[in-house]
Amino acid sequence: MDQPSSEPTTWARRILMVTASLVIGAFGWFLLGEPETLGAKETTQPEQAELYARVEGIAVTRSDVRAELADELDALELERRELIAKAVEARVEQILIDAEAARRGVDQDLLMEHEIEARLGQVSDADVAAAMAERGVVAPSEDLVIATRRELCRRAFLRELEQHGQVQIFRDSIAGTDGAAEPRATAPLPLDSDRG
Repeated sequence: MDQPSSEPTTWARRILMVTASLVIGAFGWFLLGEPETLGAKETTQPEQAELYARVEGIAVTRSDVRAELADELDALELERRELIAKAVEARVEQILIDAEAARRGVDQDLLMEHEIEARLGQVSDADVAAAMAERGVVAPSEDLVIATRRELCRRAFLRELEQHGQVQIFRDSIAGTDGAAEPRATAPLPLDSDRG
């Protein structure tokens, strides 16, 4: 994204909607992707569920296709997990903002604008330059510098909310495996708010 909207909550909701759409699509692919069957019987003829086609008496099986597409399928799985992690992050942030706004009795947009403005002087030019370098930006426009400074302020506020909130990220659930909850403070996920 080039630049966040001046209304952080609206911007966050847009990101959440786009991410949710991508996650739903990826999840649909995952559900329809015919996962490997565990404990399948060994047979000389492929079972009907395993068989995709038969050409000149030669079977084209799910195992054949998956072996051929292993790298692509692995990349898609990684992308699916990243989409889910981004959606989780956006939802966690929104819940934290909503809860803080309710505690203070103010609108979420006003809360975010106030907190960003209050932190603008705390973000150094070196912090902005480091964030730009991390993204590979060499000669940023003035608008991009301002947007980056505001985004760093937004992240600082969200980190404060996370530290004071009861945030647990279920890493194994995001990865698609079963597991216990781990507090974010002790087991951070590499989510966008943790990156530059």
